[in-house]
Amino acid sequence: PSYFRKFRCLLRLPEPVDPTPLVRTEQTPARAMEFPNSKVDGNMDTIEELLRQAGVSDVEDYVILFHGDLGSGDRIGGARMRRCIERTPKRRFQYVIFIPGAFHIKMACADALWRIFLEKDESQKDDTSLYALLAILRPNDSSKITNGNGGYQLLNESITRIGIAERLGHWEAYIRDSQPHLRCSNLEEFAEREPTFDELNRVATLIVKK
Repeated sequence: PSYFRKFRCLLRLPEPVDPTPLVRTEQTPARAMEFPNSKVDGNMDTIEELLRQAGVSDVEDYVILFHGDLGSGDRIGGARMRRCIERTPKRRFQYVIFIPGAFHIKMACADALWRIFLEKDESQKDDTSLYALLAILRPNDSSKITNGNGGYQLLNESITRIGIAERLGHWEAYIRDSQPHLRCSNLEEFAEREPTFDELNRVATLIVKK
């Protein structure tokens, strides 16, 4: 219901738990390199060249975070496997810690949901399954998404919209079944009572605990 939109400005970011402190870091521009980063050897050469250009030599007691796409992460993992029998941590690339980007983390999460809830035939038989909801939301694309041919954007958008609908459904069921004194059978009737932001917070906390 549109009534709840006025509370959007009151929403705050979640409180951090054990946050990493902000520290000002120095940046060292690197020269262009002609290494084939599509291969494991190319990634190994790139890492060693970046350290050389930055003047970093002592990495025995440190870790260095490397950021890249999922392909880079796979090849860095392959490099560490290749060097696992070397004698020193530096030769084993033990100091290299791969950090994927937020976009690629979202891609990996969407892929995990697809593998768990859509890929197997057994996960498509329940009337309340993600597959059943997907058939309602995108009847013309459900087979394509289920077969893994829909692409990330279509899958991610479908998961997002179904998630929103499911959460609204939980709210409506809780208001109807667990709050009988409100005498509201749906969210529209609940909005007509003009609940305050504090009341919404209280109900949200009760839903989470339940």
